[in-house]
Amino acid sequence: MYPVNAYLKILMLILLLGCFILSTFLILTTEQTSIGQRWRFDSLLLLVLLACQSVGVLISRRNLVSIMMIFIGLILVIIIGLPSGGKMALKLALWSILFLEVAAVFEPRLSLVCQAVLLVVIICFQQRLSAWGQAVSGPRLVDLFAAALFLALLALVLQVLRRFCNAITRQRQELVRLDEAVGRLTSANLGFQNLVSVAQERAAEDERKRITREIHDAIAYALTNLIMTMEACMRLTPKDSEQLRRLLALSREEAQVGLNETRRALRTLRDWSPPKPRGLPSIQQLVNLFSEATGVVVKTEYCNADLNFGEKTDVAVYRMIQEGMTNAFRHGHASQIKVKFWQEKGGISVTLWDNGTGEEGFTEGIGLQGMKERVENIGGTLRVCRTVDGFELSTWLPLEGGSGERSDA
Repeated sequence: MYPVNAYLKILMLILLLGCFILSTFLILTTEQTSIGQRWRFDSLLLLVLLACQSVGVLISRRNLVSIMMIFIGLILVIIIGLPSGGKMALKLALWSILFLEVAAVFEPRLSLVCQAVLLVVIICFQQRLSAWGQAVSGPRLVDLFAAALFLALLALVLQVLRRFCNAITRQRQELVRLDEAVGRLTSANLGFQNLVSVAQERAAEDERKRITREIHDAIAYALTNLIMTMEACMRLTPKDSEQLRRLLALSREEAQVGLNETRRALRTLRDWSPPKPRGLPSIQQLVNLFSEATGVVVKTEYCNADLNFGEKTDVAVYRMIQEGMTNAFRHGHASQIKVKFWQEKGGISVTLWDNGTGEEGFTEGIGLQGMKERVENIGGTLRVCRTVDGFELSTWLPLEGGSGERSDA
C-alpha cells in the first residue's frame, strides 16, 4: 500500500465519519411513502455493513483485497440509495464514502482510475428501477450532472490533498536522510582529523628517525674514519717522536668521545616522542578541531580548573565533551556551544550547554549510555536535561587523590 501521512488518515476518518452520520440522518428523516419503515430499517442495517466494509478497506494491506472490499461497498451504496429515487442528498453522502475510501488507500494515479470507474458504474444504475418491490424513478439529468460534477471536484480536492501530504512525507524523509548523512559526515570528519593528527605524529617521528640516520651516516662515519686515520699515523710515526704520538693519541681519544656522545644523542633523539596532550590541552585541541570542522562557535571557560585531573578523569571528561558536541551538532543543530569547568574540593564539575532545537522527548542513545557508564564507573554523576534556551549536559567527577565526595557548599 502507498504510505499515507498520519494527518491525512485522521482527516479521512473524520470525513468518513461525517458522511456516515449524514447518511444516517437522511435515512431517518427522508419521507418515503411508497416504501416506508421497512426501507429505513433495512437501509440502516446495510449502512452498518457499509461501515464494517470501510474499516476493512482502511486496515487492508493489499491492493487486491482493497479493490474487492470497495466493490462490495459499491453494491451496498447502490442498494441503499435506490429507494431515494431522484433525491440526491443521501446518494451524494454514500458516493462520497466510496471516493474517500479510494483516496485513503490507493496512490494518486490508481485512485483516479478507481474513482472514474465508480462514477461511471454509479451513473449507470440511476435509471428507473425497482426497490423493495416498488418502482422508483431515477434522478433528473441535471441533478445527475450536478452530482457528477460534485464528485469530480471532490476527487480533485482529494488528489491535491493527497499529493500535498505525500510531498510533506517525502520532505520529512529527505530531512531525516540528510540529518543522518550530516551525522555520518561529522563522525567521518572527526575521524579523519584524528587520523591526520596521528599521521602528523608519525610523519614527525619518521622525519626524526631520518635525521638521526643522516647524522649517523655523515658525522659518525667521518669521526670513525678520523679515528682510524689517527691510529694509522701513530703506527707510522718514528718511535722517537713521543710528543707527536702523544698528541695523536689525545686527538683520537677526543674523537672517540665525540663519536660516543653523538651516538648517545642520536639514540636519545630516536627514542624520544613528544608527550601527548592530556587534560585541558587535549580538550582545547578537540574543541578547536570540532569548531573548525563544523563551523559551530564553541566557547570554553576553564575558570579554576587544573591542567589535568588524573588519567581516568581526563578520559571521562574528554569523551563527555566529544559526545556532547557531536550530539549538539547532529541532533540539536546547534550553532553555539559553551563548555564550563569549575573545580571544587575533591572533584571537577563540567557543564556543556548548546542552543540546539532538538525534539522535546529525547532518548539516550549508545553514546550517552556509554558516557554515563564511564562516569559512574569512576564515582561521578551525569545529568542530561533540556533548558529554556537549549540543551545542557553536566557531570561531576572525582579528582584522583580527592575526597571522592561532592561538595555542595
